[in-house]
Amino acid sequence: MRQTYIFRKVEETEELRKIFALRYQIISKCHLAPFLEQNCEGIDIAPYDVNAIHYGLYLQEQLIGTIRVVKSHDKYTNPIVSSILHGHYRNNIDRSSNTDAIAPLPFLEFGAEIPEHIQYYNSCKDHNIEIVEGGRFVILPEYRNIRVFKFFIESVFASCFILENSFTHAVATCTVDHAHFYRY
Repeated sequence: MRQTYIFRKVEETEELRKIFALRYQIISKCHLAPFLEQNCEGIDIAPYDVNAIHYGLYLQEQLIGTIRVVKSHDKYTNPIVSSILHGHYRNNIDRSSNTDAIAPLPFLEFGAEIPEHIQYYNSCKDHNIEIVEGGRFVILPEYRNIRVFKFFIESVFASCFILENSFTHAVATCTVDHAHFYRY
């Protein structure tokens, strides 16, 4: 029996909350769990989410995967995610979610450790080339296979580079455990 997968941009509050809950659910059960901020809402939301376009992968109506595409915080702000994030921090932790205190893109967070990242970013910036970063890519374990991954990644590229048509460079960072997937 054929299954129909649907890839789409997510822009509604409740659907975005489902994306953040799915990320929390998956990350809490993998080797990245120690980095997950424990909270009573059971959502994985971070300051970079405010500057991201969020996409969902659905099987019929069920959300089975998600990815975010982060733009530099001086280029894009998602007001719906911003309100979710500010409410989350107000309800769960006592700290500011000031995006001015973070690097323009997540891959630059460790710039001192990886100077090539800073050099690449500065070169693009000097040439007025906008960079985006894909991340927080998760799929429910029972749907993880090369066909679904391929469809998801191709959909992201089609949406971001062809339909959005606002940037020409993208980066994706991943853990060493996942690096072999991106070589093919």
